[in-house]
Amino acid sequence: MQYYRVCLCIAILVTAFQIGLLAFFMEETISIYTSQDAVEQQMKAVWPVFLLFMFFDTTQSLGQSVVKGSGKQGIGAFITSTAYWLFGIPLAYICAFKLDYGIE
Repeated sequence: MQYYRVCLCIAILVTAFQIGLLAFFMEETISIYTSQDAVEQQMKAVWPVFLLFMFFDTTQSLGQSVVKGSGKQGIGAFITSTAYWLFGIPLAYICAFKLDYGIE
């Protein structure tokens, strides 16, 4: 358990650094992928969601590694699948179609 805590702290520090860089260099990063003003505006609108996703994706990946390393993949797969279908898909639907974020 101590190794997990150390790895989690390191992962959070590295992710915080990456998020800081991406937040600071947002316009430069976006300009790598597109030069269209409309697309840039859409990307700027969802950039905070992207940065938040990076944080949770990192911690989730580390947690899945611990579950796999402990030999409990079946339990991890069940929990991940259940969370995906009960929370992930409905939340994605609500965010994409019900909330008016102005994304087209």
